[in-house]
Amino acid sequence: MTVLRFAVPFVLLLGAARADAPALYSYDAGNPPQVALSEPHAVGDGVTASDFRFTSAGGQAVTGEIVFGAGAGPHPGVLFVHWLGEPKTTNHTEFEPDAIALAGRGVTSVLIDTMWSKPD
Repeated sequence: MTVLRFAVPFVLLLGAARADAPALYSYDAGNPPQVALSEPHAVGDGVTASDFRFTSAGGQAVTGEIVFGAGAGPHPGVLFVHWLGEPKTTNHTEFEPDAIALAGRGVTSVLIDTMWSKPD
C-alpha cells in the first residue's frame, strides 16, 4: 500500500448525543492522517477501485474503498455509509454495486466501513 498524506473530510452523523462527541470530530489540520491506499484494481467493466486505511483522531482504524469515476475528471463524489444489518454486508461492500454503476457515469464514490462493522 502507498501511504498518502491528505485530509479526509468524512462527516459521521451520530444518532444520539454523547459526552465525548467533540472528540469524535477533532481534526488537527497540521497533522493530517496517514492514509494507506492500495493499488487500483478492477471492480467492474472499465471501473477501478482502491482500498484505504487510516487511523482516526481517536486512534481507531478506519477502512473502506474508493471507486473511481470513469473518464477524465473532475468527478462528482458520493459518500456511502452502510447500514447495520446482515454481517455479510455490514461493511463497505453493501453499496459497492451502486458505486460501480455510478462510476460508469463518472462519479467517484467513497465507501466507508463504520465502527459497527468491526468486531469488538
